[in-house]
Amino acid sequence: MTAAESIEVSVPRILEAPINMECQLHDIIQLGDDHLVIGRLVKFHIKDELYQNGRISMEKLAPIGRLAGNYAPVETILSLPNEQLDSISKKPIDKSEKQ
Repeated sequence: MTAAESIEVSVPRILEAPINMECQLHDIIQLGDDHLVIGRLVKFHIKDELYQNGRISMEKLAPIGRLAGNYAPVETILSLPNEQLDSISKKPIDKSEKQ
């Protein structure tokens, strides 16, 4: 692996990776014996050959996911119906919950 200089952070990135994300630490929250690390993405580096019709091709990227400590290829991409998401996201929330 080849180290490449980052633009926004001092940590180098991996040149051979198809996508690099530069991240700055925002917060670390202790949750029992664990920690939740929250970062802010400040720069993306995406190899040109991943693009197809102005979007990242999942077939060209061939991403790998991690679930419960195991790794697996992402073989199924789901799309949610946008019209349902719009109605859900615009629904007012009643914060005066009656108990």
